[in-house]
Amino acid sequence: MNPLKAHEIRGTWAPLFLQIKEQGVVDFGFVDEEVAKISSSGVSGVYAGTNSSEFFNLTFTEYCRLIERFAASCQRYGIAYQIGACHAHPYESLERVAVAADHAPAAIQLVLPDWVETGERGLMRFLKGCAKNARGCGLILFTPPNAKARLTPEQYLCLTTEVPEIVAISTTPTGDEWYEAMQPVMEKVSVMVPGQQLATGLSRGAHGSCSSIAGMNPYAAQLWNELIDKDIEAGLELEARIQQFMQTCIMPLITEHKYPRHACSKFMAVASGWCEGLHQRLRWPYSWVEDEHLKTVRICGKELIPEFFEHISVDSEEAA
Repeated sequence: MNPLKAHEIRGTWAPLFLQIKEQGVVDFGFVDEEVAKISSSGVSGVYAGTNSSEFFNLTFTEYCRLIERFAASCQRYGIAYQIGACHAHPYESLERVAVAADHAPAAIQLVLPDWVETGERGLMRFLKGCAKNARGCGLILFTPPNAKARLTPEQYLCLTTEVPEIVAISTTPTGDEWYEAMQPVMEKVSVMVPGQQLATGLSRGAHGSCSSIAGMNPYAAQLWNELIDKDIEAGLELEARIQQFMQTCIMPLITEHKYPRHACSKFMAVASGWCEGLHQRLRWPYSWVEDEHLKTVRICGKELIPEFFEHISVDSEEAA
């Protein structure tokens, strides 16, 4: 795989979920099965080593093993891949960037140091250090919703100017003024938005998405991306239904039942049924969404976004 340039990072990218067996053991063999299914969906690519892959709960040895297996699988199936070098500790991020670069990904995803904020000078040092370790691979700066540092369009423009190795950013828009202020950034690098805002984002100049919506069902997510390109009004209509589904079915799991966000992302993938055999189990000490919620979410999904749940029977024994 050759590193992608900014103008080549486009479309829908799906996350890799870890298959966790009982006792919290990672099933590395399942990576091959999952990548095979994702590659047949037609999405632009797949990424691992991020929140969906529980990067924060892997030892360095486990991370290296996961990335090696993941890269080999992606190369075998001919799908573009990004590797996350995310970590709360800056030095650990540096080491993971170097490991990721060894496997020649399309790009390397990063999150900013989050245990203690660095300030602007420290932030620049961090990114330049990661760029050096990346050895020619482009960087994708990911700012998750729970990040302490909330960068402004002006800061993004400064960073992408001072650190030309940044080829993309993945962040959450905050409205019309944000899109207007981000236009100079969009002219320099690829800007990726949350999956549930893909139609709006593409219509306002963004370039794609790395998201849990693609994780929920990469086949449906890719068809939605193609629909947006052909008929933006139809794409926006489906976006509204996706957001309604998220607000009605998924947010209560986070706000009322207190499940972590990465648990809900994995649960959506299991609920839609696109990846046979995938279990919603997480590594200790995190709670995963229990089976008792499956039927309710599947019924809601079939009603609101049947495109993502078309192969699920809510009356089956599995859904009960």
